[in-house]
Amino acid sequence: MPISAKVNDNVMVAPLLGDEEWDVLCRLHEIGKVKIATQCCNMPAAPMKTRYGSRFFQAPACKHFAEDNHTINIQSLIAKALQAKGWSVAGSLPDAGLDGKTSFRVDVMGTSPDAKRKIGFAVYPGEPGGDGSLTKVMTNLTRARSAGIDLISLFPSLPASGVWGFVRAGKIVPSAVYSRNPLMVMGLPPHEYVSLALKKPAVVQKKGLKPSLKICTYAAPIDGESDVICGFRVLYNDDEIWTGNWKSGWSHLDRIDLNRKVGGKKKTYAASMVNEIKQQNLKVDNPLLCSEMVALSTVISHLFPPDGRLSQFREVTSHLVLAPSGNPDMRDVVSDLLAGGFGRRYATEYPRFFHVTKQYVQELRQKKTYVIAMSSTPTESPRYDPESTDYGPMVLPAEITAMASGPESNQEIDLRAASP
Repeated sequence: MPISAKVNDNVMVAPLLGDEEWDVLCRLHEIGKVKIATQCCNMPAAPMKTRYGSRFFQAPACKHFAEDNHTINIQSLIAKALQAKGWSVAGSLPDAGLDGKTSFRVDVMGTSPDAKRKIGFAVYPGEPGGDGSLTKVMTNLTRARSAGIDLISLFPSLPASGVWGFVRAGKIVPSAVYSRNPLMVMGLPPHEYVSLALKKPAVVQKKGLKPSLKICTYAAPIDGESDVICGFRVLYNDDEIWTGNWKSGWSHLDRIDLNRKVGGKKKTYAASMVNEIKQQNLKVDNPLLCSEMVALSTVISHLFPPDGRLSQFREVTSHLVLAPSGNPDMRDVVSDLLAGGFGRRYATEYPRFFHVTKQYVQELRQKKTYVIAMSSTPTESPRYDPESTDYGPMVLPAEITAMASGPESNQEIDLRAASP
């Protein structure tokens, strides 16, 4: 049900037609004096209205625009708002759904008066699910940007878990949530939302950049304290999407309370590691290395389970970059992990989460087929931020936990077979 169509080979946008124009078009169609067809597949179409009065073209044989009354209403109001701002408007772009290789979906597109900027809106009728929807949305975004269009994806709601949680926070995919009754976008009337969208700077498409996920980790002494700050930054295509840092507490393990709560939430991100060190009475003679490994283990664990914050990224990229700090010990460990030469000493002299991280790398290569590399540029350590972004608990996949928790956990495993 597109909002635009070819009328005797002239493209018309239904919501932008005047009342008299629309009435004439409907009468001419009834008596067979005009030929109306979709732009995308040239299927027969007819002028229609939703129950709310929004105009569109009904084309039962066209499968490229699965709309409903609400999405048509939003598209209509967006088109009118763009026109009111002096922008030229196109609807239901013909690139949508054609060859499947370079096509993309844009329901409404506006071009600025000076023709220097294009902004598009893709209005989805339902919440994205787990059926490859992330891949579809990201592919649509990339192709639209390659065509010079700033694309905003609109959804009735977004999942809170996994990578969609980042989208809800305004990361990765420019998006907005709309409500049906009353009809609002991000809590604003559609015309006000469009005004805000037009004020945002244009997004520049990064040419020749392979999609990649980058995990930056660091650990450094805290000025004036006998403690260590450790943390991480996660970037997708060089855009920061997730951060976190914390005091490691290695300098006073005997006084760590594993049940301590901060802001009503239990600090669980490194509890299993700290507990292991306390129970085994391990000597931590390299707190910077251990702290940074905690950060790496915490983040990389979210690449595995279905509810992990990063698990869905495999849908859109197979490239994973690890960017440790300039600590030569940490860089040696990561280098050994990736080269398959992870020595026995890491599993015997250091806490078990070193060994678990080793299993993570193996699983990421074998089961998720990631291509993993280490960045040549060290990650710098920022200042400690006690209000850092919440990053959730440590997630240990059951099968990896089992491998790392039994008496065989100190056995060496040759990772060279896991190399791509």
